[in-house]
Amino acid sequence: MWSVVMEITTYILFLWLLFIVSYSVKDARSNNYFNTIYKTFIAGDYPRDPTDPTDFMKVNNQQRFWWWAETKLADGLFFNNWYNGDETGYWFLGYIADGNSIMMGYPVLRQVRVKPGKCDVNTQMTGMVEQCNVGYTVFDEEHMDYLPGWVPLNDSAIIDKETVREEYLYTTSEELNGYPTYAMHSMYNGGGYIARLWGRKE
Repeated sequence: MWSVVMEITTYILFLWLLFIVSYSVKDARSNNYFNTIYKTFIAGDYPRDPTDPTDFMKVNNQQRFWWWAETKLADGLFFNNWYNGDETGYWFLGYIADGNSIMMGYPVLRQVRVKPGKCDVNTQMTGMVEQCNVGYTVFDEEHMDYLPGWVPLNDSAIIDKETVREEYLYTTSEELNGYPTYAMHSMYNGGGYIARLWGRKE
């Protein structure tokens, strides 16, 4: 009988500690913060407005990506002006557009590419399509270094790698202190071609 009482008491104590750990660290303002970040970088309002052309969820080609990057991303990352148009000044250099959140470090865009030549263009599409690329997987990820214009940089090239822009050189996950990430379309190993977005919006 005593062992049953002890077991029930231990179980109730465990549940009580579990509830404390699970619910004590919640902030009542976290939903407001989510909405602010969502409006700043993903879409205008939550839930999404299906007619918003700068909605990140509509990015499906190069043109839409640059449209989103030059509007939502660039405007959201840099807090340059107050609501009345006055400049914020040097003291707000690390803040994002909401004027309250401070970036830790700087944002990085990371591009992953697939190895060319993994598939052939269908003969009926010759002349209309220049190349065929397979869907991204970790096994088909490109690790080569390039020159601007995505021209392959051979090890025997006269050009010094130090003079090539970082965006065209493959950076490993170890160099980025990254780790594999499983996302909607695939698993990504943490490396890639990176562009560091530091400084001001200009």
